[in-house]
Amino acid sequence: MTVERPSALTLDAFPRDIREFHVGNLSVSLDVVSDTDELLGYYADNCGSRLNMLPYYAMLWPSAEALVDYLVRQHSSLQGKRVLELGCGLALPSMICAKLGATVDAVDFHPDCLSAVNRNAELNHLTTVHTRCASWDDIKDGRYDLIIGSDLLYEAENIASLSDCLSRLCRAGSIVVLSDPGRKHLQEATNRICEKGFTQTTQIVGDCFVIIFEPAPVC
Repeated sequence: MTVERPSALTLDAFPRDIREFHVGNLSVSLDVVSDTDELLGYYADNCGSRLNMLPYYAMLWPSAEALVDYLVRQHSSLQGKRVLELGCGLALPSMICAKLGATVDAVDFHPDCLSAVNRNAELNHLTTVHTRCASWDDIKDGRYDLIIGSDLLYEAENIASLSDCLSRLCRAGSIVVLSDPGRKHLQEATNRICEKGFTQTTQIVGDCFVIIFEPAPVC
């Protein structure tokens, strides 16, 4: 998939704030755009019909906060683990996993996203968060202990790509944790992933669903 920048203007051209997030005994600082409406308006004016280039990645969605809440409650340490965050956006979950000791690949298809992630990793003195601009179909390599994602199912076309990606990258012992606000494609996606050979459990965190998938044991 080819992705293009809408123009030479980047997030650096917009006023930004530092927001602090506290989860359990961990804290993360995020450099975020102060006025996301202004940012979205600029991209809408410059992207034409390429709606997938709108920078929704620059917003911190409730599903990301639900995901980090779950991760911190479930894992006191991720030392030595390899983690992949799909559709990372601002990558708050990636930062939390890195603070727990993991090496993290933070992946997003939007090319303007990754400079923001790199800036936030530097802000938090994290050297184990690595960024990559790619679609899920492009991720062919790597085996991960933990694959995470938040609010990934806003389009029906994402279902097949996501389920294929998880099937390709998981191994025995891998865990997938997805958080979702209850979008209409969630049940279909859950069914499709389970058809790929995963078992599934669900928890409610705040107003979001957190779905945990594990490869089913081979008899």
